Amino acid sequence: MNKRTTFRCNRELFHADTCQPLKVAAKQGDVCLAALGRGSYPGERLPRRDMKEVCMVGYWDTNNAKLKILINELILLLAEMLVSRNPLLDQSLSSSERTVRLFLENLSHRCDEPWTLDSMAAHCGLGRTHFSSYCKKLSNAAPVEYLTRTRMEAATRFLTHHPELSITEIAFRCGFQSSQYFSNVFRKQHGHSPSEYRSRH
Repeated sequence: MNKRTTFRCNRELFHADTCQPLKVAAKQGDVCLAALGRGSYPGERLPRRDMKEVCMVGYWDTNNAKLKILINELILLLAEMLVSRNPLLDQSLSSSERTVRLFLENLSHRCDEPWTLDSMAAHCGLGRTHFSSYCKKLSNAAPVEYLTRTRMEAATRFLTHHPELSITEIAFRCGFQSSQYFSNVFRKQHGHSPSEYRSRH
Protein backbone atom coordinates (compact mmCIF):
# COMPACT_ATOMS: atom_id res chain seq x y z
CA MET A 1 0.00 0.00 0.00
CA ASN A 2 1.16 3.54 -0.69
CA LYS A 3 2.58 4.86 2.60
CA ARG A 4 1.34 8.41 2.55
CA THR A 5 0.06 10.58 5.36
CA THR A 6 -1.28 13.22 3.03
CA PHE A 7 -3.64 13.41 0.07
CA ARG A 8 -3.15 16.06 -2.61
CA CYS A 9 -5.80 17.07 -5.11
CA ASN A 10 -6.11 20.26 -7.17
CA ARG A 11 -3.21 21.88 -5.28
CA GLU A 12 -4.86 21.30 -1.91
CA LEU A 13 -3.04 19.21 0.66
CA PHE A 14 -4.91 17.15 3.23
CA HIS A 15 -3.14 15.73 6.30
CA ALA A 16 -3.60 12.72 8.57
CA ASP A 17 -4.03 14.89 11.63
CA THR A 18 -7.47 13.87 12.86
CA CYS A 19 -6.32 11.85 15.87
CA GLN A 20 -3.18 10.23 17.23
CA PRO A 21 -4.10 6.56 16.37
CA LEU A 22 -4.93 7.64 12.83
CA LYS A 23 -1.65 9.53 12.47
CA VAL A 24 0.28 6.46 13.65
CA ALA A 25 -1.64 4.17 11.28
CA ALA A 26 -1.00 6.53 8.36
CA LYS A 27 2.73 6.75 9.14
CA GLN A 28 2.94 2.95 9.27
CA GLY A 29 1.17 2.69 5.92
CA ASP A 30 -1.84 0.87 7.36
CA VAL A 31 -4.20 3.54 6.02
CA CYS A 32 -3.96 6.38 3.54
CA LEU A 33 -6.16 9.41 3.04
CA ALA A 34 -8.41 9.21 -0.01
CA ALA A 35 -11.56 10.87 -1.30
CA LEU A 36 -14.30 10.65 -3.87
CA GLY A 37 -15.83 13.90 -5.06
CA ARG A 38 -17.67 15.75 -7.78
CA GLY A 39 -17.57 19.26 -9.14
CA SER A 40 -14.86 21.32 -7.45
CA TYR A 41 -14.50 18.86 -4.59
CA PRO A 42 -11.22 16.92 -4.41
CA GLY A 43 -10.74 13.23 -5.01
CA GLU A 44 -11.53 10.61 -7.59
CA ARG A 45 -14.73 11.36 -9.41
CA LEU A 46 -18.00 10.18 -7.91
CA PRO A 47 -20.34 8.62 -10.51
CA ARG A 48 -22.62 11.31 -11.94
CA ARG A 49 -25.88 9.41 -11.52
CA ASP A 50 -25.42 8.06 -8.03
CA MET A 51 -25.83 9.74 -4.66
CA LYS A 52 -26.51 13.10 -6.32
CA GLU A 53 -26.91 14.88 -2.99
CA VAL A 54 -23.36 13.89 -1.98
CA CYS A 55 -20.53 16.17 -3.15
CA MET A 56 -17.61 14.46 -1.46
CA VAL A 57 -16.79 11.29 0.45
CA GLY A 58 -13.50 11.39 2.35
CA TYR A 59 -12.20 8.19 3.86
CA TRP A 60 -9.13 6.56 5.29
CA ASP A 61 -8.41 3.87 2.77
CA THR A 62 -7.42 0.44 3.99
CA ASN A 63 -7.10 -2.60 1.78
CA ASN A 64 -10.89 -2.99 1.68
CA ALA A 65 -12.34 0.51 2.14
CA LYS A 66 -12.52 1.42 -1.55
CA LEU A 67 -13.88 -2.01 -2.42
CA LYS A 68 -16.66 -1.57 0.16
CA ILE A 69 -17.59 1.80 -1.31
CA LEU A 70 -17.76 0.31 -4.81
CA ILE A 71 -19.86 -2.62 -3.56
CA ASN A 72 -22.27 -0.16 -1.89
CA GLU A 73 -22.45 1.75 -5.16
CA LEU A 74 -23.28 -1.47 -7.01
CA ILE A 75 -26.01 -2.31 -4.50
CA LEU A 76 -27.52 1.16 -4.94
CA LEU A 77 -27.48 0.74 -8.72
CA LEU A 78 -29.22 -2.63 -8.46
CA ALA A 79 -31.82 -1.23 -6.06
CA GLU A 80 -32.47 1.69 -8.40
CA MET A 81 -32.86 -0.70 -11.35
CA LEU A 82 -35.31 -2.90 -9.46
CA VAL A 83 -37.41 0.09 -8.42
CA SER A 84 -37.48 1.55 -11.93
CA ARG A 85 -38.40 -1.72 -13.64
CA ASN A 86 -40.84 -2.95 -10.97
CA PRO A 87 -40.39 -6.66 -11.80
CA LEU A 88 -43.19 -9.12 -11.20
CA LEU A 89 -42.34 -11.58 -8.45
CA ASP A 90 -42.97 -15.27 -9.02
CA GLN A 91 -43.99 -16.56 -5.59
CA SER A 92 -43.35 -20.17 -6.65
CA LEU A 93 -39.61 -19.43 -6.88
CA SER A 94 -39.40 -18.85 -3.14
CA SER A 95 -41.82 -21.50 -1.93
CA SER A 96 -40.95 -24.24 0.55
CA GLU A 97 -42.12 -26.83 -1.96
CA ARG A 98 -39.61 -25.57 -4.52
CA THR A 99 -36.86 -25.69 -1.91
CA VAL A 100 -37.63 -29.33 -1.18
CA ARG A 101 -37.86 -30.13 -4.91
CA LEU A 102 -34.40 -28.67 -5.54
CA PHE A 103 -33.00 -30.55 -2.56
CA LEU A 104 -34.41 -33.87 -3.79
CA GLU A 105 -33.17 -33.25 -7.32
CA ASN A 106 -29.62 -32.70 -6.05
CA LEU A 107 -29.61 -35.42 -3.42
CA SER A 108 -28.04 -37.94 -5.81
CA HIS A 109 -24.91 -35.75 -5.91
CA ARG A 110 -24.71 -35.69 -2.11
CA CYS A 111 -25.93 -39.13 -1.12
CA ASP A 112 -22.59 -39.90 0.55
CA GLU A 113 -23.41 -37.45 3.34
CA PRO A 114 -24.84 -38.83 6.61
CA TRP A 115 -28.37 -37.56 6.04
CA THR A 116 -31.12 -38.04 8.59
CA LEU A 117 -34.70 -36.82 8.51
CA ASP A 118 -33.71 -33.98 10.84
CA SER A 119 -30.69 -32.89 8.78
CA MET A 120 -32.61 -33.01 5.48
CA ALA A 121 -35.44 -30.94 6.95
CA ALA A 122 -32.99 -28.47 8.50
CA HIS A 123 -31.14 -28.14 5.18
CA CYS A 124 -34.42 -26.96 3.64
CA GLY A 125 -35.24 -24.69 6.57
CA LEU A 126 -38.28 -26.72 7.51
CA GLY A 127 -39.53 -28.84 10.37
CA ARG A 128 -39.68 -32.62 10.06
CA THR A 129 -43.44 -32.71 9.44
CA HIS A 130 -43.50 -30.09 6.68
CA PHE A 131 -40.43 -31.53 4.99
CA SER A 132 -41.92 -35.04 5.08
CA SER A 133 -45.20 -33.76 3.68
CA TYR A 134 -43.51 -32.02 0.71
CA CYS A 135 -41.24 -35.01 0.10
CA LYS A 136 -44.22 -37.38 0.01
CA LYS A 137 -46.10 -35.03 -2.33
CA LEU A 138 -43.17 -34.64 -4.74
CA SER A 139 -41.71 -38.16 -4.73
CA ASN A 140 -44.53 -40.35 -3.42
CA ALA A 141 -42.08 -41.59 -0.78
CA ALA A 142 -41.14 -40.77 2.80
CA PRO A 143 -37.83 -38.91 3.13
CA VAL A 144 -35.76 -41.84 4.41
CA GLU A 145 -37.31 -44.12 1.79
CA TYR A 146 -36.45 -41.58 -0.93
CA LEU A 147 -32.91 -41.29 0.41
CA THR A 148 -32.47 -45.06 0.35
CA ARG A 149 -33.85 -45.25 -3.19
CA THR A 150 -31.45 -42.48 -4.30
CA ARG A 151 -28.53 -44.28 -2.70
CA MET A 152 -29.49 -47.55 -4.38
CA GLU A 153 -29.67 -45.85 -7.79
CA ALA A 154 -26.20 -44.39 -7.19
CA ALA A 155 -24.93 -47.82 -6.10
CA THR A 156 -26.18 -49.53 -9.27
CA ARG A 157 -24.41 -46.88 -11.37
CA PHE A 158 -21.16 -47.45 -9.46
CA LEU A 159 -21.47 -51.22 -9.76
CA THR A 160 -22.12 -51.02 -13.50
CA HIS A 161 -19.69 -48.29 -14.55
CA HIS A 162 -16.86 -48.52 -12.01
CA PRO A 163 -15.55 -52.07 -11.78
CA GLU A 164 -12.36 -50.77 -10.17
CA LEU A 165 -14.27 -49.83 -6.99
CA SER A 166 -14.75 -52.41 -4.26
CA ILE A 167 -18.16 -53.08 -2.73
CA THR A 168 -17.00 -51.38 0.48
CA GLU A 169 -15.88 -48.25 -1.43
CA ILE A 170 -19.23 -48.08 -3.20
CA ALA A 171 -21.05 -48.51 0.11
CA PHE A 172 -19.22 -45.52 1.61
CA ARG A 173 -19.64 -43.38 -1.53
CA CYS A 174 -23.37 -43.99 -1.33
CA GLY A 175 -23.64 -42.98 2.31
CA PHE A 176 -23.74 -46.39 4.01
CA GLN A 177 -21.74 -46.82 7.19
CA SER A 178 -20.82 -50.46 6.52
CA SER A 179 -20.60 -52.77 3.54
CA GLN A 180 -22.68 -55.38 5.40
CA TYR A 181 -25.61 -53.02 5.90
CA PHE A 182 -25.25 -51.85 2.29
CA SER A 183 -25.37 -55.45 1.06
CA ASN A 184 -28.46 -56.20 3.15
CA VAL A 185 -30.33 -53.15 1.85
CA PHE A 186 -29.21 -53.87 -1.71
CA ARG A 187 -30.37 -57.49 -1.52
CA LYS A 188 -33.73 -56.39 -0.13
CA GLN A 189 -34.17 -53.91 -3.00
CA HIS A 190 -32.82 -55.99 -5.90
CA GLY A 191 -33.16 -59.61 -4.80
CA HIS A 192 -29.43 -60.34 -4.99
CA SER A 193 -26.16 -59.06 -3.56
CA PRO A 194 -24.11 -56.20 -5.01
CA SER A 195 -21.49 -58.68 -6.25
CA GLU A 196 -24.11 -60.74 -8.04
CA TYR A 197 -25.62 -57.58 -9.55
CA ARG A 198 -22.19 -56.52 -10.81
CA SER A 199 -21.49 -59.91 -12.41
CA ARG A 200 -24.84 -59.81 -14.24
CA HIS A 201 -24.40 -56.27 -15.56
